[in-house]
Amino acid sequence: MRLSESINFTSYKDIVTNGRQPLLHAILYILYPLYAVFPKSEQRLLIDGVLEHLAYQLDNDNFYERFKLAQLATKTELQNKFLQYENLSDDKGMQSVFVNYFDVNIIIYSPFDDTFKVIPTCFDYVNKGCIVIEKRNNKYYPFQYNDESSHRSSPTHIIHVNDFEDIKSEINNYTKRKKYSLKPYYTYKINDLIEVAQQFHISTSKPGRYNRTVNKTKRELYDELTMIL
Repeated sequence: MRLSESINFTSYKDIVTNGRQPLLHAILYILYPLYAVFPKSEQRLLIDGVLEHLAYQLDNDNFYERFKLAQLATKTELQNKFLQYENLSDDKGMQSVFVNYFDVNIIIYSPFDDTFKVIPTCFDYVNKGCIVIEKRNNKYYPFQYNDESSHRSSPTHIIHVNDFEDIKSEINNYTKRKKYSLKPYYTYKINDLIEVAQQFHISTSKPGRYNRTVNKTKRELYDELTMIL
């Protein structure tokens, strides 16, 4: 079952994406229901306030060190990005700050190929709640989840990993990737990399000329694997 068939997705007409900070906009929409009823001008002010708060949060309670952000960027680099109010939706450092500050996993869902990207909290992510956000044409939209078995009067956006097999599978796959150590490029033969790529659900082919499919090179496979391992 596709995720879009198992979770009731909020209508696009009810959600206006924010062009300046689309991912943060979707996160706030999910976690703070009152945010949705704010006028756009107030939403913009709140987003700017959150970015400024997070910039200074990096200095508090060893946040930067505790959540191992040094592997993604220096503290000054991250703070400058937040204080300049840049669109940081695809920035790994920003994403890591978000999930650890809000203490929730984020699942980015792409409906075109029915794939997931997991952005987990640094600690105990398997037992944390998840929010699911659809990425479509570089815009982000929140899913809402109707659980008929719990007889809730209203839907929720927070779900548990075990609620859906596809999400659980992806979290487990992330855990498996995290434990895998990629060796230096020169130690691999092309067939070795093909086997590793298949293990982590990375396509070993790509579109070629004349509408044909061709195999990816050893370098291409290794570079893709370094992005997730």
